[in-house]
Amino acid sequence: MTRRTVVLLACLTVLIGAACASGASGAGPDQGTAASPSRTLTAQAGGVTVTATWEDPGAGLSFHVKLDNHQIDLDGVTLAGAVLTNDRGDRLDAKPWFALPGGHHREGSLLFNGTSGPFLAGATWVELSLPPIGSNTVPPLRWTLRASS
Repeated sequence: MTRRTVVLLACLTVLIGAACASGASGAGPDQGTAASPSRTLTAQAGGVTVTATWEDPGAGLSFHVKLDNHQIDLDGVTLAGAVLTNDRGDRLDAKPWFALPGGHHREGSLLFNGTSGPFLAGATWVELSLPPIGSNTVPPLRWTLRASS
C-alpha cells in the first residue's frame, strides 16, 4: 500500500467515525407525548416528521414548527386549529401559522392568542396539539415545566 493510500484510508476512517458519533447520542429524539425538559420535541405523522421548538419559554408562547417529508407536498398545510393546553385544562388557540411554501419541507413560527403569564403560572406541563397533516394524526407534544406535586 502506498503512503497516499494509507493517508486516504485514515482520513476516510476519521470522517466516517465522526459522522457516526454525531448521530449516536444514546437516546432517540423526544417522541409524541413523552414529557421532556428539552425545548425541542419531535413526532411522526405518517411519513412527516414534525419538530417543534419552544423558542423562549421565559418570553412567551412562540414555537418554531418544522415539517419534513419526502412523500407529500406540505404547501397546503396551515396548522389552523392548533391548540396549546396545560394541566389545568386552560386552552389557547393558535394565530395563523406563518411558513413560506417549501414543498416537502416547511417551517415557521406558531404563536398563540392569549397571555402567557396566567397560562403558564403554576402549570406543570404544556401540550401542543396540531391538526392532522393530510390523513395523518400528529401525536401531541408535551413540555414539562416542573414536577407535579
